[in-house]
Amino acid sequence: MTSTETGATWSDRLNPRNWTLVWKLAVVGLLPALLALVLGVLRVADQAGDAADLGRSTRLLEVQAQVSAAANALREERNEATLFVADARGGDRGVLEIGFGKTDETVGQMLNTVRSATELDATTISALQQAESELAKLAVLRADTTDNQAAGINQIRGRYTDLVEGIDVLDRALLRQLRTPGTAGLADALSAVTSANEQLAIQHTVLATGIKASQLQPGDANTVSATDNQLTADYREYQVALTPDQLTRFGNFLDDAANSQRERLKAAILATPPDRPINLAPTEWDTAYNGSRAAAERSAEMLRGELVTQSGAAEEAASNEAGIQSVILMLGLLAGITVAVLVARALIRSLRVLRSAALDVAERRLPQAVESMRAGESPDVA
Repeated sequence: MTSTETGATWSDRLNPRNWTLVWKLAVVGLLPALLALVLGVLRVADQAGDAADLGRSTRLLEVQAQVSAAANALREERNEATLFVADARGGDRGVLEIGFGKTDETVGQMLNTVRSATELDATTISALQQAESELAKLAVLRADTTDNQAAGINQIRGRYTDLVEGIDVLDRALLRQLRTPGTAGLADALSAVTSANEQLAIQHTVLATGIKASQLQPGDANTVSATDNQLTADYREYQVALTPDQLTRFGNFLDDAANSQRERLKAAILATPPDRPINLAPTEWDTAYNGSRAAAERSAEMLRGELVTQSGAAEEAASNEAGIQSVILMLGLLAGITVAVLVARALIRSLRVLRSAALDVAERRLPQAVESMRAGESPDVA
């Protein structure tokens, strides 16, 4: 005999009225639990991502410190090379070569560190490529410094300045990449100090060259004036970037005894008439400059130290938060599993009790129904 009945349609199967009790309990209990689990995992992943970003900021600060050291080494080389040319290339070439070697070592370490960093963004990578392009010219520049009589003082100094600027651009790019909340002002202040260091170095080299040659070159006074203007702008940027409390802690790198001495000697050099030789010992001018540079470096080191401290603290806090969120998620998951198991056991126990009760009722009613049927009565199945 062929049955004409068809199976249940998909719409009937998806209708909650036709679901079994087990499926209804699964939907009511498991779906919210799964949703909570997914949201918890996303929250933990977000916290872990924040910690990773902050860790990258800390590593970038380590890279930036080496970039700053390389720039300072090139500034010192620029000064020595320019003075060598100002002395009609009659100085000790061996001393100059030793300086070249020290710079190469510092720059090589910097390049190895930056190239191995995996945290660089597109802007920083572009700045690195620019710095590498400038550094590729260093060998030719050194050869012109020592042997090319056609390369004058201003040309040598200007080419070194372009090279140093390439390294400083990389320095600023690394600082802009920092992602630690609340440290943007510190990074801007450190960039301002780096620029101020460059202005002090240029001014030192220009006037030291004048002392070596006994007179200033045409345009030197304008160059010194330009460095003074930029120093003022750099310090204003430094002030704006810091809170009053931070400014008190990190100090005014242009307001100390060394800077006063440098300003006094600078004014005396610039006031020397063109027809008279500059009467100042080179060591005296070097000492004044070194004092000013030391004041700027102190501020820079304190700023860098504060950046490292805040980045490390933020990274640790984010990492701890991710750990706490992970523990809470696992405890919640275990609690959910425990509740589900207890509910399932209680349900199974209830079903067993109901089944047992139904069987008991059936066993009591069945003999009565049989006796009724034998007597010709309708069985009472109620």
